[in-house]
Amino acid sequence: MCEDHPTDQSTTLFECLQTACSSLSESQAVLSIMPRIFLSYVQAVKRHRGVLFSQTSKAIGAGLNDGVNTASIRFLMNCEVVIASVDQSGETHREVWDTRFRLLEGVYEEKLFYTQQGGALQILGTIIQGAMYMLKHSWQGRSVY
Repeated sequence: MCEDHPTDQSTTLFECLQTACSSLSESQAVLSIMPRIFLSYVQAVKRHRGVLFSQTSKAIGAGLNDGVNTASIRFLMNCEVVIASVDQSGETHREVWDTRFRLLEGVYEEKLFYTQQGGALQILGTIIQGAMYMLKHSWQGRSVY
């Protein structure tokens, strides 16, 4: 399904997910599991944050949380790349937006967003623009699905 590449594991994961989206049924399967993969990643990073983001004892609290949030939002951005590639097919709009919604629920529940985080603002801005586009066209009576 996916070739071995000498890259980091998250890049390999997302390359494999994009490769797996070669058909409608596989795309739907990837979209349905993506929020669970994201939450599992976030929980694993939180559980092991002391090892992953070790710092001096002065800045441990805030620094560890910043590391967790940054890593989690980076993972979310990679999820969005896969979602956007699936969304281009035009056949999975409902599943795409359901996946985005469930990912954003995870961001909210895990308290990952804060306004000083540039990557978070960028990804949320992209998702909001897409949502506004969908709403605008659905209100004008055009089919967006």
